[in-house]
Amino acid sequence: MTYEEFTEKKLGAGGTSLTIDTPAGTIEDDLLIAAVATKLDTSGSLAPPGGWTEIDIGQRGGLLTLGVWWKLAGASEPSAHEFAWSGNQEAYGWIMRFKDHDTSSPIDDTAALGGKSATPQSPSVTTTVANAMIVRIGGFRGDDITVDAPGLSGHTAITMDYSKSGGTMSGGAGYKIQSATGSSGTSNFALTASRAYRAVTIAIAPAAGGSGVVSGGAGYVRQSASGDSGTSDFSLTASEPSRTITIAIAPGPGGVDIMLP
Repeated sequence: MTYEEFTEKKLGAGGTSLTIDTPAGTIEDDLLIAAVATKLDTSGSLAPPGGWTEIDIGQRGGLLTLGVWWKLAGASEPSAHEFAWSGNQEAYGWIMRFKDHDTSSPIDDTAALGGKSATPQSPSVTTTVANAMIVRIGGFRGDDITVDAPGLSGHTAITMDYSKSGGTMSGGAGYKIQSATGSSGTSNFALTASRAYRAVTIAIAPAAGGSGVVSGGAGYVRQSASGDSGTSDFSLTASEPSRTITIAIAPGPGGVDIMLP
């Protein structure tokens, strides 16, 4: 289960839509998660283009709205996606790309909450599979942030940015891998002032065998006669996806090893 990249779009003046580019490396069945944070309450109208599944849309005190959606990339994924709402509002949005997830049921659990704080809390989720990825997403009123530093102790940062410097909306995200099943616990974003916020936490299920760990090996044998080498098998302790390569190396002149000083 791996996070790959994200794209973002800022709307620093009032508007009714945000068009976010599809991440450049996207291939079929990659998991895309989009987040859009708008000023004021647009929860009744904020909507993605076709093909996206809602994770959560909610607002906090009429001050901001955060919408989060997911989809599996198609064979011919559009180059961009337009998210729209009613009313002239500032917004910040982004699309994140993940791979090595469970393509049949990638979203294991979700939770959302809102409040007002300089340390907005991302809620806990409960995973049902090992090695799930915990992704935390926040939308914040104002620009009281440190760019590229969402906080979230123990997590890897994805983004922390605003609609514009001095603007009215900002958002951030980060992730970590949770090796065991069960509660993820909470984590806190970091703002520079107390602000209204809404936060969404997502647990993404890995592909079968998707521990996030890779391994490799090699061995050799001398073949005295020319011709087919035949096959040989590596030995693992469990069935896992694999890719192998076999190489035949020609000997030195006269078919003997030459050792240079």
